[in-house]
Amino acid sequence: MSADSGENITFPLGQGLAVLQEKSGKIYVLNPLARWIWESSASGIDQEELKAILWEEIRHEGQTVAELFSSWAKADLTPSLPEKTETDRAQHRHIYWLGDGRIEVNSDDQELLQRFHTCACHLEDHLSGPVAGTLTLCRDGNGYSLYKNKKKLDFFTSANNLIVQAIWEMIEIGCRIPGRLMTIHGGAVAKEGVCCILAGPGGSGKTTLTAALVASGCTLVADDVIPVGSRNGCLESVPMSMCIKEGSWAVLQDLYPEADGYPVFNRFGKAVRFYPPPRAAVPGPTDRYRANAVLFPGYSPDSRPQIVPMPPYQVLAELIQANSVVDSWTPERLDGVSAWISGLNGYRLIYPDLVSGMNLVEQVLRDYGQQVR
Repeated sequence: MSADSGENITFPLGQGLAVLQEKSGKIYVLNPLARWIWESSASGIDQEELKAILWEEIRHEGQTVAELFSSWAKADLTPSLPEKTETDRAQHRHIYWLGDGRIEVNSDDQELLQRFHTCACHLEDHLSGPVAGTLTLCRDGNGYSLYKNKKKLDFFTSANNLIVQAIWEMIEIGCRIPGRLMTIHGGAVAKEGVCCILAGPGGSGKTTLTAALVASGCTLVADDVIPVGSRNGCLESVPMSMCIKEGSWAVLQDLYPEADGYPVFNRFGKAVRFYPPPRAAVPGPTDRYRANAVLFPGYSPDSRPQIVPMPPYQVLAELIQANSVVDSWTPERLDGVSAWISGLNGYRLIYPDLVSGMNLVEQVLRDYGQQVR
């Protein structure tokens, strides 16, 4: 929520906007395009320039701009800049895409923002338009404060803890899909039209395996959390930098030789680095993926590499054990999850080393790729 210098109070609604005119008590709802025009006008861009921008970027006729300004004038609505708040101290900002929207991350400290940017630079979005959420990183006395949509979330004594939490909050914004079927704790990779989920609890090796596959030519659909849409069962792209624990740095050294220069963070008491995926491995903002198989990796140094089929009921049990999230279980939700899982093939992936694990996943991708073709 933000109060204009006039008599309007605006409320972000996903990519849209609700405007409350205090003097009349009326509410006006703006779609994403109208919100962009409103906020652009409030920042000082005139009608003719707005028309030119829309035509240049999306070949949109300027009639919409004129009609909106006419209707706002009749309603005595005037787009204006909101009053300054604590988070408006921010002088530096980046826009990123993630999940189903664009996210602004800003700060009053360029060095602090740059530390965050190294973990998300591959998601930078240079297009104009409304944002789904805003994160603000501020120096605050002897520590740091984190704001989400201009509401203070927490105070941190170290920049390390601030950035780690900001990364998680960015994921949370990107995963906000109304009516999602579920959110899986795991990673997902795709290659030549085939997509596999790597699910499991922390410490199962799924992130290390995902990072290796991505460095070897797979697309990074998601790491850590995977939102599954309820309408079509497709996976939303959430390709954040992969959080690699210290024990896996040496294992991935040949695939990520530049990782020695990545900053070290403390996450849940463990040293980690965030590995950005190669540019070629980053999907597009609108890309969606239909999963063909779900794999539950298990590193076992004394075992032979093998893929063990799993029945659907065991897949559901393993997903629940892996801390995958369903907002609330209802008969309809369970029916939807059961149908989605029944359309997948589940496997337990047992591997003694990283190379054999990669080979097993690539074998699954090839096998399903032949079926698709």
